[in-house]
Amino acid sequence: MYMKHSCPPAGEPFVIGITGPAGSGKSRVTDYIAGHFGCKCFKADTIAQDAMQKGGVCHELMRSLLPGDAFSEKGYLVKDRMWEYLLGDDELRRLVNLMVHPAVGDYLKEQIWHAKKNGRQDYLIIECALYEGEDEGFAGLCDEVWNIHCDRDVRIKRLMDLRGYSRDKTLSLIATQKLMESRQERLPVQIDNTGDIKKTIWYVNRQFERISRQRSPREIKGGQKHCLKTRT
Repeated sequence: MYMKHSCPPAGEPFVIGITGPAGSGKSRVTDYIAGHFGCKCFKADTIAQDAMQKGGVCHELMRSLLPGDAFSEKGYLVKDRMWEYLLGDDELRRLVNLMVHPAVGDYLKEQIWHAKKNGRQDYLIIECALYEGEDEGFAGLCDEVWNIHCDRDVRIKRLMDLRGYSRDKTLSLIATQKLMESRQERLPVQIDNTGDIKKTIWYVNRQFERISRQRSPREIKGGQKHCLKTRT
């Protein structure tokens, strides 16, 4: 399980990792947190896409690993074509992950450093689909990690409806995440996003209240306890 036993020092942001398998709705949860609590959020998938795209730090390496038709005439990586190759080749997927993950990690470390230096953020959110275990990868950057999950049939429907995937492609993607899901299921904070989004939001709010209570005794400014700020 991943939850650090102590909060970061006063004035430093509390870093929450949001993970979960494809189709679980973790991006919707992240977007809610960003809008409602005013937290700065980083989406590892978006950072990775920028790194792999033309002009990114990993683009030339991607060109060396993927066939030419994975790129447009102007040299831009075509995401759907890339995924067709990655889902069908475990070794290729492993090599791409080995190449891209460090670049994403370096970017996140830099952003967290700036946030700590500026002292303007109470919370930082990192959304990342891949959870490799305690203190591994992005988890090592977080004070705690939450797993967003939902029923398998709901995931399949979401992936087919929202991403336009075929059923075969959806099942292939889910199959690649089986080991990771077993690790995610052991995390102490489990948020079921199967049904009504209002229930999910209720539980997310309770988690922020819990963290705020944990932090308050440490962060007393001018005789007043530090309180969780929300946007209305």
